[in-house]
Amino acid sequence: MMKKFSVIAVLLALLCVEATAQIDQVKRRARDLSNQNNVRQGVPPPVQIPPRAAQPVAPRTVIATNAATVQAKNVAKIQKDLAAIKAGSSATDGQKQQLAMDIAGCARGTKPGSAIVKTFVDSLAVVLPDGTVTPEQQSRLAQNIEAVTNSKEFSPVQYDAILADVKATLEVAGIKRKSAEVPVKNLKAIGDEVRR
Repeated sequence: MMKKFSVIAVLLALLCVEATAQIDQVKRRARDLSNQNNVRQGVPPPVQIPPRAAQPVAPRTVIATNAATVQAKNVAKIQKDLAAIKAGSSATDGQKQQLAMDIAGCARGTKPGSAIVKTFVDSLAVVLPDGTVTPEQQSRLAQNIEAVTNSKEFSPVQYDAILADVKATLEVAGIKRKSAEVPVKNLKAIGDEVRR
């Protein structure tokens, strides 16, 4: 009797562990689908470029406005670099070098190592031609990439939301889930280095 009870208890424990793993997988997939839907519906990315001031500003806010202008220029450079990588064709070495320089150059604090940036750019250049990235998606990716390179002050929740948005944007552009995970992992390495 005790033996049967022990066997049943072990089987129930194994079933609970399996069910918990499946529940976690379902939650993760639901979160991914939610992020993809946000991208499709044009919900703004987790971190946005602040709007430019239309009127003269007080001296104290001039610094913030200048930072926003620099940020907007950096995002525009990265977006231009992303637009140069066309669907169905391989990125040239020059395109990859320019993208790597612009990404490294947009860091306002701790600069990421060139090897890490190159790894990210190479992985992104491999997957971008597999999808059709619209100008809106290029802008969203550029904003998120710039945000990661300057993510030192972000909370872990904000940081994770940016990375999830990058993955969702790539998937919405038609890039397979497994393929999209590689550049996101490499972008996270840039962010982890910057956040130290």
